Amino acid sequence: MLNDIRELSAIKERFDQLFSGIINRNKTNLHGYVHAAWHDALELHELWCSLSEHLSYTTAELRNKQYLLYKVQNRTVRPIRNDLFLSTHAELQKAFKHLPNCKQRADRSCEEVSHILYSLQQAINALADIFSTPNKSRKRVGMWFEVLVAAILHHTGSIDLKNVSLSHKLVSAFDVGGKRHEANYEIDIAIFASSSRMLDRKAPYITFTVKTTTKDRLDKIFLDERIGRFVFETPPKTYGIFLHDVQLKLHKKKPPHVSSTFKAAHYLLFKHLFQSSVQMFYLDVPLEDESMAREIGIHPFSELLNKL
Repeated sequence: MLNDIRELSAIKERFDQLFSGIINRNKTNLHGYVHAAWHDALELHELWCSLSEHLSYTTAELRNKQYLLYKVQNRTVRPIRNDLFLSTHAELQKAFKHLPNCKQRADRSCEEVSHILYSLQQAINALADIFSTPNKSRKRVGMWFEVLVAAILHHTGSIDLKNVSLSHKLVSAFDVGGKRHEANYEIDIAIFASSSRMLDRKAPYITFTVKTTTKDRLDKIFLDERIGRFVFETPPKTYGIFLHDVQLKLHKKKPPHVSSTFKAAHYLLFKHLFQSSVQMFYLDVPLEDESMAREIGIHPFSELLNKL
């Protein structure tokens, strides 16, 4: 455990400064915004690695994968999958060197992408679990994930930030009761064929629904796809990007354990009702049988590079 409460206070102070940057930083220059967020995320990961060395933890298993369950004082940290998380800054830097070559690999696969993105986001999540409150951190955690997804796809050469819009607003015009109405609908990330098409409010060719989990949000990706079909003559492809679908279960008389929050039946129902062609990409795939998961449109995140 930490020997000095002042050390914990110092870590919290630095976390608060970095964590709030995702809200406070100017987004006018997207390249600068994403670059600065990436730099801060690297420091947050290093902060968590330093802190976690002094924390006690237990382990739990789900789908034959081991999860680490950390606790500090009266706070518990969401489950961290041991084989996905890079637990030292040196491991992260080593993996990062492979990113520029990811799209050139013969097998079109790059596991380092998943390890890096999972490690950065989970370090942020873990620190937020300890030093923030759910109401305060929920939106910021989501914003961090959106920016880190854009950043890592940029680092692999999969997208050009000049053609990217974060929190992109689609304007939908429609008639109801003889009156003309307009509504703004927000897409997490929109990718355009060119920066001019983005400025002219043309249709993006890909939209990403980006969430840390599908719990209570599974319908969002299907609504994004449906709205895209409604607004544009040539609707964009719709991909979902998710961190994981696991949660920590605490019991008074039993050890803590990890459970899945993915609702396969609901997912298949939405696919059927919306006649959907959405594809979902997970850093921690919620089904043990990955070949069966692919058959229903659920893939490891690293396979997203094949689509871009």
